Amino acid sequence: MNTITGQPVDGLDVELADTISASALMSVIGADGTTAEVAVEGAADGREPLVRLRLGAVSASVTRASFVRVLATELGLGPREMQPRRLADVEDQLEEELARREPVLMIHGADRMLTESLQYLYSI
Repeated sequence: MNTITGQPVDGLDVELADTISASALMSVIGADGTTAEVAVEGAADGREPLVRLRLGAVSASVTRASFVRVLATELGLGPREMQPRRLADVEDQLEEELARREPVLMIHGADRMLTESLQYLYSI
C-alpha cells in the first residue's frame, strides 16, 4: 500500500504497472482524493484506459448490486433504468465489456465497499 502526502511516490509507476500486468488490486491512499488521483494518473501515464468510479453518492456502505450498477453505467452500458433488472444479467454485460476494454478502475470511496463488493471486484 502506498501512502501519498502530496509528493510524488517513488516507485508508484512500477508498482501500478505490476498491478495492471497481474490484473490485481492496489490501494493508494492520499491526504485527499485529489492527491491520490493525481499520483495514480501520473503513474498510469496513459498505458491503459482509466475509468473513474465515484462511490460517494451511492450509500454509506457499497453493496455488490450498487457497485455493479455504478460500474455498468460508467462503462456506458446505459443508465440504470435501461440495464437488465436481474443483477446476473448486468454482471454478464459488465464482464464482457471489461474483457473487451481492460480498463484501469480508479474507485473513489472503495474503503466503504462491503466484502461482497470487494470479492466481486477481485473476481472480475
